[in-house]
Amino acid sequence: MRCFPLSAVSFQRKVLKPFALSNGQTIPAGVIVEVPAGSIAADGAIFDNPGEFDHLRYYKMRQSKGSQATGSAKAEVVANSQFVSVSESSLTFGYGRHACPGRFFAANEIKMIMANILLHYEIRNPDGVTERHKNVRTGSQLSPDHTKRVMIKKIQGDI
Repeated sequence: MRCFPLSAVSFQRKVLKPFALSNGQTIPAGVIVEVPAGSIAADGAIFDNPGEFDHLRYYKMRQSKGSQATGSAKAEVVANSQFVSVSESSLTFGYGRHACPGRFFAANEIKMIMANILLHYEIRNPDGVTERHKNVRTGSQLSPDHTKRVMIKKIQGDI
Protein backbone atom coordinates (compact mmCIF):
# COMPACT_ATOMS: atom_id res chain seq x y z
CA MET A 1 0.00 0.00 0.00
CA ARG A 2 3.02 2.25 0.45
CA CYS A 3 4.62 1.35 -2.90
CA PHE A 4 1.39 1.14 -4.91
CA PRO A 5 -1.33 3.17 -3.17
CA LEU A 6 -4.89 3.33 -4.48
CA SER A 7 -4.58 7.09 -4.85
CA ALA A 8 -1.74 9.55 -5.27
CA VAL A 9 -3.47 11.88 -2.81
CA SER A 10 -5.32 11.66 0.48
CA PHE A 11 -7.61 13.83 2.58
CA GLN A 12 -9.54 15.49 -0.22
CA ARG A 13 -11.54 18.25 1.41
CA LYS A 14 -13.59 21.11 -0.01
CA VAL A 15 -12.99 24.46 1.65
CA LEU A 16 -16.42 25.68 2.79
CA LYS A 17 -15.41 29.22 3.75
CA PRO A 18 -12.24 31.23 3.07
CA PHE A 19 -9.40 30.03 5.28
CA ALA A 20 -6.32 32.09 6.19
CA LEU A 21 -3.05 30.22 6.67
CA SER A 22 -0.45 31.32 9.22
CA ASN A 23 1.67 32.86 6.42
CA GLY A 24 -1.21 35.13 5.37
CA GLN A 25 -2.18 33.19 2.25
CA THR A 26 -5.93 32.61 1.95
CA ILE A 27 -7.57 29.51 0.53
CA PRO A 28 -10.87 30.54 -1.08
CA ALA A 29 -14.17 28.73 -0.54
CA GLY A 30 -14.92 25.98 -3.04
CA VAL A 31 -11.30 24.91 -3.52
CA ILE A 32 -10.44 21.24 -3.02
CA VAL A 33 -7.33 20.70 -0.88
CA GLU A 34 -5.54 17.38 -0.54
CA VAL A 35 -2.34 15.82 0.81
CA PRO A 36 0.16 14.23 -1.62
CA ALA A 37 0.21 10.86 0.19
CA GLY A 38 1.92 9.09 -2.73
CA SER A 39 4.77 11.59 -2.71
CA ILE A 40 5.17 11.25 1.06
CA ALA A 41 5.35 7.44 0.73
CA ALA A 42 8.08 7.83 -1.93
CA ASP A 43 10.16 10.39 0.01
CA GLY A 44 13.76 9.27 0.52
CA ALA A 45 14.07 11.54 3.56
CA ILE A 46 11.40 9.44 5.30
CA PHE A 47 12.04 5.94 3.90
CA ASP A 48 15.35 4.34 2.90
CA ASN A 49 15.15 3.17 -0.74
CA PRO A 50 11.51 4.25 -1.06
CA GLY A 51 11.05 2.82 -4.57
CA GLU A 52 12.15 -0.65 -3.50
CA PHE A 53 9.72 -3.12 -1.94
CA ASP A 54 11.08 -4.50 1.33
CA HIS A 55 8.73 -6.93 3.05
CA LEU A 56 10.64 -6.42 6.31
CA ARG A 57 10.78 -2.60 6.14
CA TYR A 58 8.58 -1.88 9.15
CA TYR A 59 9.99 -4.78 11.15
CA LYS A 60 13.48 -3.35 10.62
CA MET A 61 12.23 0.11 11.59
CA ARG A 62 10.80 -1.28 14.83
CA GLN A 63 14.02 -3.16 15.57
CA SER A 64 16.46 -0.33 14.82
CA LYS A 65 14.49 2.52 16.38
CA GLY A 66 13.21 0.37 19.23
CA SER A 67 16.72 -0.70 20.22
CA GLN A 68 17.65 2.97 20.74
CA ALA A 69 14.74 3.64 23.11
CA THR A 70 13.52 2.33 26.44
CA GLY A 71 10.25 2.23 28.36
CA SER A 72 7.38 4.27 26.99
CA ALA A 73 9.58 5.72 24.23
CA LYS A 74 10.25 2.18 22.95
CA ALA A 75 6.54 1.36 23.12
CA GLU A 76 5.79 4.49 21.08
CA VAL A 77 8.35 3.53 18.41
CA VAL A 78 6.85 0.05 18.11
CA ALA A 79 3.28 1.43 18.03
CA ASN A 80 4.17 3.94 15.29
CA SER A 81 5.68 1.26 13.03
CA GLN A 82 2.64 -1.01 12.72
CA PHE A 83 0.42 -1.52 9.66
CA VAL A 84 -2.48 0.25 11.41
CA SER A 85 -0.36 3.16 12.67
CA VAL A 86 -1.31 6.65 11.59
CA SER A 87 1.29 9.38 11.32
CA GLU A 88 2.36 12.21 9.04
CA SER A 89 4.38 9.68 7.01
CA SER A 90 1.75 6.90 6.96
CA LEU A 91 -1.58 8.22 5.73
CA THR A 92 -3.20 4.99 4.50
CA PHE A 93 -5.82 5.07 7.25
CA GLY A 94 -6.03 8.82 7.70
CA TYR A 95 -4.53 10.85 10.50
CA GLY A 96 -5.43 12.54 13.76
CA ARG A 97 -9.03 12.63 14.90
CA HIS A 98 -10.18 11.53 11.44
CA ALA A 99 -8.15 8.30 11.44
CA CYS A 100 -10.19 5.33 10.27
CA PRO A 101 -11.75 3.61 13.30
CA GLY A 102 -12.13 0.39 11.26
CA ARG A 103 -8.43 0.11 10.38
CA PHE A 104 -7.81 -2.67 12.92
CA PHE A 105 -10.63 -4.78 11.44
CA ALA A 106 -9.50 -3.92 7.89
CA ALA A 107 -5.90 -4.94 8.65
CA ASN A 108 -7.02 -8.34 9.92
CA GLU A 109 -9.30 -8.82 6.90
CA ILE A 110 -6.44 -7.96 4.52
CA LYS A 111 -4.14 -10.43 6.30
CA MET A 112 -6.73 -13.24 6.10
CA ILE A 113 -7.47 -12.57 2.43
CA MET A 114 -3.75 -12.48 1.55
CA ALA A 115 -3.05 -15.68 3.52
CA ASN A 116 -5.91 -17.44 1.71
CA ILE A 117 -4.69 -16.29 -1.70
CA LEU A 118 -1.07 -17.26 -1.01
CA LEU A 119 -2.04 -20.69 0.34
CA HIS A 120 -4.52 -21.63 -2.38
CA TYR A 121 -3.39 -19.92 -5.59
CA GLU A 122 -0.33 -19.62 -7.78
CA ILE A 123 -0.14 -16.12 -9.27
CA ARG A 124 2.36 -15.06 -11.92
CA ASN A 125 2.80 -12.98 -15.03
CA PRO A 126 2.51 -14.90 -18.32
CA ASP A 127 5.33 -15.63 -20.75
CA GLY A 128 8.19 -15.14 -18.31
CA VAL A 129 7.41 -11.47 -17.61
CA THR A 130 9.13 -10.69 -14.30
CA GLU A 131 8.49 -6.96 -13.89
CA ARG A 132 5.32 -5.63 -12.30
CA HIS A 133 3.00 -3.99 -14.83
CA LYS A 134 2.81 -0.23 -14.49
CA ASN A 135 -0.23 1.34 -12.84
CA VAL A 136 -2.82 3.27 -14.81
CA ARG A 137 -3.74 6.71 -13.51
CA THR A 138 -7.25 8.10 -13.78
CA GLY A 139 -7.27 11.51 -12.13
CA SER A 140 -5.67 10.89 -8.74
CA GLN A 141 -6.69 7.20 -8.66
CA LEU A 142 -4.13 4.48 -9.39
CA SER A 143 -4.97 0.94 -10.48
CA PRO A 144 -3.35 -2.03 -12.20
CA ASP A 145 -3.46 -1.96 -15.99
CA HIS A 146 -6.59 -3.96 -16.81
CA THR A 147 -5.32 -4.65 -20.35
CA LYS A 148 -2.45 -6.79 -18.99
CA ARG A 149 -2.81 -10.48 -18.22
CA VAL A 150 -2.00 -12.20 -14.94
CA MET A 151 -2.04 -15.99 -14.59
CA ILE A 152 -3.98 -17.31 -11.58
CA LYS A 153 -4.10 -21.05 -10.96
CA LYS A 154 -5.77 -22.82 -8.04
CA ILE A 155 -3.34 -25.07 -6.20
CA GLN A 156 -4.66 -28.64 -6.19
CA GLY A 157 -4.67 -30.80 -3.07
CA ASP A 158 -4.61 -30.15 0.64
CA ILE A 159 -2.16 -27.83 2.30
